[in-house]
Amino acid sequence: MSNSLNIADASTWQQYANGWRTGGDIEDYGAEPGGSSYPLTDWANVESRFDQVAQWQPHGEPGAFNDYDSIEVGNGSDDGLTYTERQTQLSLWSLASSPLILGTDLTSLNRSDLGLLLNRSVIAADQDGVDASRLVDTGTEQVFAKTEKNGDVVAGLFNTSGGAETISTTASALGLGSSPDYLLNNLWTHRSTESTGPISVDVPSHGVALLRVIGVRNPAATESFTNNGPLPALGVRLGLRVPSGWSRTAPTPASFVVVGSGQTVQATFTVTAPVPAGLFATSAVAASATAQPTPATTRSTGPAG
Repeated sequence: MSNSLNIADASTWQQYANGWRTGGDIEDYGAEPGGSSYPLTDWANVESRFDQVAQWQPHGEPGAFNDYDSIEVGNGSDDGLTYTERQTQLSLWSLASSPLILGTDLTSLNRSDLGLLLNRSVIAADQDGVDASRLVDTGTEQVFAKTEKNGDVVAGLFNTSGGAETISTTASALGLGSSPDYLLNNLWTHRSTESTGPISVDVPSHGVALLRVIGVRNPAATESFTNNGPLPALGVRLGLRVPSGWSRTAPTPASFVVVGSGQTVQATFTVTAPVPAGLFATSAVAASATAQPTPATTRSTGPAG
């Protein structure tokens, strides 16, 4: 349904449709000289959506989508936005699970813009159907966050000022439960950092740090070895092979001098996996056990008679 619908009647829009325009057009018609279609929009029009996203958040859910108008990303400088501002628009729409509809000329897509539009991590955040809530609203900062079904939090730390800003929050403020460590995955740069709770990011003017924040509890894998042979097993060593980029430690002993016949020993390994670069990723770990050869049994019969 379109457009500029009255939020007071949100329950009515939900009754008759599964999506609705929350405001007017995002295009900047007044800045297009001589009948040109460009620039498509400007920062003021994008910035106006922060309040709309905050106000309409309670009315969005799977099957009920708040539509903040088209994405003006795709034609480079003709978008009317800087590269940083284009990231901001896509980030805000994705936090709000708004429909991603391009309002650009598809016959002349800019290569850099195409890289933004094909970021699968950002698209995944949009497609979760969860609308983010606004946690911070000042003259220079906006912070939005949403908790996904698996417990991850996707957060946007926006700098609306005219200069670079350091924007800070905490895992607790974003809605994450207690954890000894948190993994911060920047969905635009694909760089990951860790924190015990405080989150602080340098954000350029009109820019955003779009983060997936994950509580890390260092899952453990337990490996067992049972000696089913008739003789003792000597020098038993248990191991766990993990993919490149993973880490593992053994907080319990993994080597055993002797394992008697019928006995079982075990070791525990703590495994930490990196954040996957794509939507879905699978990996395998492999347990191993080695032992020294058992010496052959010898018999002395004495000299021949």
